[in-house]
Amino acid sequence: VLQPSYWFCARNMGRIIATVGAYGYRGSASIGMMCVHPQFQRHGLGKLIEHLVSYLTALGYPALFLEASVSGQPLYPKLGFWPDGKTLRMAQNTPVKARFPAGGALECMAASDLPEVIAYDDGVFGLERQFILQAFFERCPGRAFVARDASHALSGYLFASGMVIGPWSAGSPATAELLLQAALT
Repeated sequence: VLQPSYWFCARNMGRIIATVGAYGYRGSASIGMMCVHPQFQRHGLGKLIEHLVSYLTALGYPALFLEASVSGQPLYPKLGFWPDGKTLRMAQNTPVKARFPAGGALECMAASDLPEVIAYDDGVFGLERQFILQAFFERCPGRAFVARDASHALSGYLFASGMVIGPWSAGSPATAELLLQAALT
């Protein structure tokens, strides 16, 4: 579920030239989708994120985090952000031939799995993302998957929507690969 009041844009002659937004969680907010039209980059539109940071701080969020692109990375330390790990972005331009893995360790997520997925996610990320996970499930219920170990305990989950994979979390690389295979089916 998008939080509409957490998203801002800049316009030039009525045309949107930059956007930035955030999702608020319990105790923190994740800033994302900061993008500026190439024609308007390096024209001071970083002030848009300054506005968002001030807005989120005024709402009482004590912690903010974001993922920076290489081009945007120099801006964020000026706003008080510091590097804390790396994210790998991967892209696939050609169709992948995949089949749903056999063996019963994976299944399509059911509505009854959501409380367990939400609890698992909270344990991994330390953030309450119940409404976001529910929104992903409601948008594409046939494209959400759960993995279970031999004792039938949840060992991972994956949501896929259109050309987007995620949110996604797994307890091991092997489980992550099984979930990805299911999403590519």
